[in-house]
Amino acid sequence: MASAAGVRKELIKATRDVLDQEDGAYGVILSGGVDTAAVVEAIKLLNDEDGSRYPLPDLVVTVFASEDATDRKYAPEVAKAFGVEHRIIETTCESLIANDELLDLCVATLETFDGMELRNSLIPALAIKTVVEETGIRRFLTGDGSDELLGGYSFFWGYGDEEFAIRRKAMVDGMSFSAPKVGAKLGARVVSPYLQKSFIDFGLTLGKADCIGERPIELYPGYPRELHQTGKLCLREAFPESLAAWRRKDPIEVGSGSTLLSKPGFWEAKDVDIPDANQAKVVIRDKEHATYFKAFLRCFPSGRVESKFTGTQPCVGCGHDLYSDKTLFCRTCGAWPARRMLMSWSSGKDSCWAYYVMKGGIKALMTNTSGDHVKVHKSVPLTLLREQAQSIGLPLLEINMEDTVPNTVYEKAVKQKLISAKEQFDITSVCYGDLFVTEIVEWRKSSLEKMDLGLHASFPLYTKGEIETRRVALEMIRSGLKAIVVVVDTEQCGVEFLGREFDVEFVEECEKAGVDPCGENGEFHTFVYAGPMFTVPISFEQGGVVDEGRFVYQTLVGS
Repeated sequence: MASAAGVRKELIKATRDVLDQEDGAYGVILSGGVDTAAVVEAIKLLNDEDGSRYPLPDLVVTVFASEDATDRKYAPEVAKAFGVEHRIIETTCESLIANDELLDLCVATLETFDGMELRNSLIPALAIKTVVEETGIRRFLTGDGSDELLGGYSFFWGYGDEEFAIRRKAMVDGMSFSAPKVGAKLGARVVSPYLQKSFIDFGLTLGKADCIGERPIELYPGYPRELHQTGKLCLREAFPESLAAWRRKDPIEVGSGSTLLSKPGFWEAKDVDIPDANQAKVVIRDKEHATYFKAFLRCFPSGRVESKFTGTQPCVGCGHDLYSDKTLFCRTCGAWPARRMLMSWSSGKDSCWAYYVMKGGIKALMTNTSGDHVKVHKSVPLTLLREQAQSIGLPLLEINMEDTVPNTVYEKAVKQKLISAKEQFDITSVCYGDLFVTEIVEWRKSSLEKMDLGLHASFPLYTKGEIETRRVALEMIRSGLKAIVVVVDTEQCGVEFLGREFDVEFVEECEKAGVDPCGENGEFHTFVYAGPMFTVPISFEQGGVVDEGRFVYQTLVGS
């Protein structure tokens, strides 16, 4: 497999680059998973090549927090084959939450009380802290980044090729790991070969078929392998000599056993007060979350941390700013979806795509209508618009007015509909599908602010400065989105584009004609009739063509 050979070469190179950055004693935080076991194999190969330049680590360290830790079988075997000291730290989940010093270190450093983040952070934090205090070693290697780059997470497996590439790139762009941050707080340097730029660049060239497929996997420690879908194929096949090459992927909390902290039974007999959400100004989900929030208050008595993000929106669960305008996850409290949004809906590709990107947080669609058609697309009847909403499975809020009304009348109607949406769906923001026209984005923000409703404007597709809309158009098309051009502005776009399918051929002809492939300058508008955002396609037929001079419309009729 060519991709496996490439991964082997690039991981060895990245590991060499990491080891070349600094001399002296170092350790490996070893889970015994596919990722760290492959790093161990890369180190062995470099040591065989030049032992004086690339010495083996002084030790490898593993933490077990329960008897059910799945790493128990693999980590000792990998360490033994490696031939270096294996420091095993035995702890319990009770000890982890009773250790205020360790818990507060993680909470304060990561500025979080998210349970999943902390269950996966307490383990490497304990490993680093223990080794630093016992040995003075302050340099560590990890396997962070492999799952994000190489399709390790199971939610990747059901995506099509294009969606895999899109979702993988978004995840890589937002990667954040706790071990380097906690390590820095302890005066240690924690690095991963997978996070070296050369490896990231290479990893992003690999397709879904390189990363995901069916292979015989050891689903449970010590059991025979079973044919099963899995990720990181290219990494597994790159280092077949690794003793962990074909174990299943387990997150840190499962491998170490700290996942017990997420089980209601663990907390059942424990006396933990759950603060009132209104009094605490956060939504506390359970006793585990309450325990971490108490640690958060110890570290941040005001219950707030200073925002590092600008132009983002507050989380609905804790009020802290989200780290990106394109995320539904809150890194502070762990809420998902961390927004409740109303989607500004036109029936065209951009609003469809923005909805698809943020669909977990969208509670309803809002559209402007005039008579029996979509206001912006005179060619699209309301019956088709309502079928779109029904196929998506969301309510459609209609603002009906004449085609031409004073702006004050329009703004009043929109404000009334937003007030209704806040009451009905408790929305916190309005989502738009704009791509790069800053003037429109700023106008939308300003208009929403003037309404003084406490709503934020969200632009998940927007990139400041002109973006490569060809790439965006092809992402839509390859995802399965199907649309037809229903309006053209003849001052910017030839009438021959009217009624055309929005496909690869159309994109290429747009570029030849000097037309933006997404019609972002208003050259054309589309109607989406199928795609991954719909449960069933929308049936229609083309009607007549309406020529109003500058704008020409292809009418549609429901079938």
